Amino acid sequence: MTANAASSPSKFAFEIRYDRPLNSLQNRDFKGEGRLVVRPDGPTYAFTGEPRYPGAGVPAERVFAAREISDVACHGAVVQFTRTDPLQSRSGAPFVFHCQNDAEAQEIVRLLPKHLGLELLEQEKFTAQLRAVYGTSPAWKSVTAVIIALNLAMYCLMGLLGAGWFSTESMRPYVNFAANNGAATTDGEWWRLLTSMFTHFGLLHLALNMWALWKSGLEAERLFGRRLFALIYLASGLTGGLTSIFWHGDKVWSAGASGAIFGVIGSLFGFTRRQHRTIPRSVLQPMMQSTIAFAGYNLLYGLARPTIDNSAHIGGLIGGVLFGWLLALPVDASARTRLVVPRLCLGSAVLAGIVAIGVIFAPHFNYRVRDELAYDQVNETFQTRETEFLKHNVDVLNHLDGPAKEAAHATWLNREMIPYYADWRGRLASLSLAPDKQTGRSRDALVDILDARLLSLHHLADGLGAHDPQAVQRYAAEQQAVSAKIEAFEKRK
Repeated sequence: MTANAASSPSKFAFEIRYDRPLNSLQNRDFKGEGRLVVRPDGPTYAFTGEPRYPGAGVPAERVFAAREISDVACHGAVVQFTRTDPLQSRSGAPFVFHCQNDAEAQEIVRLLPKHLGLELLEQEKFTAQLRAVYGTSPAWKSVTAVIIALNLAMYCLMGLLGAGWFSTESMRPYVNFAANNGAATTDGEWWRLLTSMFTHFGLLHLALNMWALWKSGLEAERLFGRRLFALIYLASGLTGGLTSIFWHGDKVWSAGASGAIFGVIGSLFGFTRRQHRTIPRSVLQPMMQSTIAFAGYNLLYGLARPTIDNSAHIGGLIGGVLFGWLLALPVDASARTRLVVPRLCLGSAVLAGIVAIGVIFAPHFNYRVRDELAYDQVNETFQTRETEFLKHNVDVLNHLDGPAKEAAHATWLNREMIPYYADWRGRLASLSLAPDKQTGRSRDALVDILDARLLSLHHLADGLGAHDPQAVQRYAAEQQAVSAKIEAFEKRK
């Protein structure tokens, strides 16, 4: 404490600053260094410093009477209070200053008035009511903590299935078991709307979402209560997933809790809109500002990053606002006891209606994802060697110059190339695919191509083995027919 009590026993003086580097708490009137003089007679509190905006009518000294100071707060070496002088244009704005150290800040707080303003009294009353409704259960026992644990468990499961721990190493586990996609989900796998809410693409994706959920979820859970909060989280995730299907169709595989988290943020906005008369301004304004800022920043960020499924964010946000407004309850224990079950039934009915509408009107696609995966897997297995076989066959046919080479190539065809295509054809034909879907028709067309190629290879091998001089010309003609089939096949894709 830098107090000049010896020079003047009737006052205390402190050297202070009105702003600090890298600190967002700044005084609106003064900047730089200043001085606080506390005069016990009165008492009065005189602050001097350099006006932050010269010419704005702020004098170099501001003197406050005790009645003009309320809601004193101390954060380390930072002290602030609410100015209640109705004659000042900035009445009600916080007056902030920085002390030399924490101990001096505590000494100044001891000298400042202990008045509590109306807003702070209302805030404390609101907090006490909320505590009486929600109780004092530790955060780790909350629904928010349970949701985070489920996300962590799903992350571990996907890692064990080969999805990757730090980043996405394989999409196959997401496609097979968890991610949301229009074609896969609407083909009877509606559970993907739920599993995708708890699945993430790597550690960073998980960490960012869980941090946002922890920050916003606990606040929303205290406002709505455990059961209604759980319903809001579920409803927001489902509306986000449905929006993604309507928006992207089958073009995107989406996963992550961000749609549900946007819903949690939106539910705070919905709550404040319905219960704004019962929420103190000191609680309402910061809640509204943080809600709008979070949603606005993340939606803009999502627009700038094509890998982010912004449609799920928008759908989750809208769902959260809707269910936040529907399920908002007064912060009063007796009212909540009376209204919580009807609200729960109402929210469940609305959610069931939204899901039913989504299921009925969601776009459907003329293929099955699992059929496509099986079909592609067979083709990938064989296509890797096809170019090699075809090139070798053409090279040999271009340099046939005698019966020995003809016989040798016929033997190679029967031993290597014909079994290769026969195996490919057999594996495709054995697939159990929906005959009325695009994949089944593509498989049938490809089997027809392979049959034609096999027939031409058999004719070539027999002709070369018999040293038929027309064998190569007949093979070339048959290959033109095969090429026409391939061209028609490619056009149908």
